[in-house]
Amino acid sequence: MAGIELSTVTAASFRALLRNIMLAAGLTCGKVNAVIEHRYRPGTDPRAIGRSQVYSLLDSRRTSAPQSGVQVRTILHACKLPPDATKAVMALWHDLQRQPRLSDHDGGQDGDRDG
Repeated sequence: MAGIELSTVTAASFRALLRNIMLAAGLTCGKVNAVIEHRYRPGTDPRAIGRSQVYSLLDSRRTSAPQSGVQVRTILHACKLPPDATKAVMALWHDLQRQPRLSDHDGGQDGDRDG
C-alpha cells in the first residue's frame, strides 16, 4: 500500500504498522472485526478473531509481538493488503518471533504461531 513503510524493529512498531495498514484501508478496529466476522465462522475457524482481540492486536502500547501469525494474516486480509505487501509484513512478523520476548502478556494464542 502506498505510503506505508514496511520495516520495523520492535513489537510496538509492528503493532503500529498493523494499525497504519488498517487506517490506510479506511477501516476502524470495529470495521475490521465486522469484515472478519462476515468471512469466518467464530468458534469453528481459527481465522475468526473476537472484537477485543482485534483491538489488542492493533494496540502499539503492548510490548510484545502478536503471537498468532494466523490472526495477523487475517487482519491483513480484512484490510485487503495486496499479496506482496502481506508477504513482507508476515516476514517482519517471523523476524519478531525470533527475537527474545520482553513480555508474554499479549493476549495471543500459542499454538498457531506459524500463520
